[in-house]
This record gives sequence, C-alpha cells and structure tokens, in this order.
Amino acid sequence: MFSQLQQLFSQYLSNLDQLEETMKKQFEPQLRQKELKMRQQTGRDIHLTPEQDPEFLQILSEQISRLDQQYNDVLKQAKEQIKQGII
Repeated sequence: MFSQLQQLFSQYLSNLDQLEETMKKQFEPQLRQKELKMRQQTGRDIHLTPEQDPEFLQILSEQISRLDQQYNDVLKQAKEQIKQGII
C-alpha cells in the first residue's frame, strides 16, 4: 500500500508539472496579444511571462484545485483501506 502511495505522489507531481506546461502553451497566444497591446499603448517592447499574468495565475490555480481534488479523493480511499487493514 505504501509503495502505491509513493507512486501516487510521484504521479501527482508529474501531472502537476505537465498541467503547468500545458497551460503555459495554451496561454501563450493571449500573452503575445497582451504584449502587442501594451507595446502599442506605451511604445515600449514588453515581454510577459505567464507567472506575471493574473488571469493565467487564476486559471492555473483553478486547474490545480481540480487536480488536487481528484488526488484527495484517491487518498481518502487509501486512508479507508489502511484503516480497514488495521482494524
């Protein structure tokens, strides 16, 4: 059971990294649009990263919460199995 939990945590970290990279790629066109708009407004060349954009951070936070909930459900099941094995 503990090796399965260790595997689950490793998978969670991997999925978290993958989620962040996917979200960055999907959000890239929006960032370029924002850069263009800011360049037009200020006349300065501006480079934005996803981590600087509040909209990206909000969307990423929501997606991470969903991922967390999925893994929390699995952890609850594992806790119950452990309790049943002890009793």
